[in-house]
Amino acid sequence: MCGIIAVVRRPSTRATPTSHSVLDLVAGQAALLVSGPDVTDTIAAVGAHLAEADALLRGVPGLRLLLAEPSLGPALVHHCDELLAAVEQEEQRLEQDGNLSTKQLEARNQALIAVRDGVWAITRDRLRAAEVVSRLNGGAMHTGSLEAFLSIHQALSAIDRLEVRGRDSAGL
Repeated sequence: MCGIIAVVRRPSTRATPTSHSVLDLVAGQAALLVSGPDVTDTIAAVGAHLAEADALLRGVPGLRLLLAEPSLGPALVHHCDELLAAVEQEEQRLEQDGNLSTKQLEARNQALIAVRDGVWAITRDRLRAAEVVSRLNGGAMHTGSLEAFLSIHQALSAIDRLEVRGRDSAGL
C-alpha cells in the first residue's frame, strides 16, 4: 500500500483570534459539564464550545495567536485537564446509574465523546502544532514563515499517521 500526502495552503483571510475569545469558550466549562437541568444538552453545548475554540486555533491565525501569547497554551492545558477529569467523573457516574434508557445513554456518550474530541484537538493538534512550529521557525512570526512551517508540520504529522511499515523512504 502507498500513501501520498499533499499540503496545499492559500493565504488565510481570517483575522487572528484573541486569547479572550478562545479562553471564553474553554474556561469554566468543566463546572458546567455535570450541572444543569439536562446534563446531556449541557455536555453537548460544552462539546460545541470546544469545537468552536478548536476552529479559532486552526491554521495560521490560530498558530499566530498561540505563538504570540505563550501563556495561552498552559491555560488551555489546565482547562482541558479539568474537562477530562469531569468527563471521567461523569462516565463513572453513568456506569453506576442504571436509570437512563438506551437512547439517553447513547446521547450522553455521544456528547461526552464530542468533549473528549475537542480536548484532544486543542491539546494534541493545535498546541502540538504551535510547539513544533516554534522549534522549527526559530521565533520568526512572518506570515510566510508560519505558513511554510505549519505546512511542514502537517505533512510530517500525516506521514507519521500513515504507519508506514517496511518502507525506508519518505520525502517532502
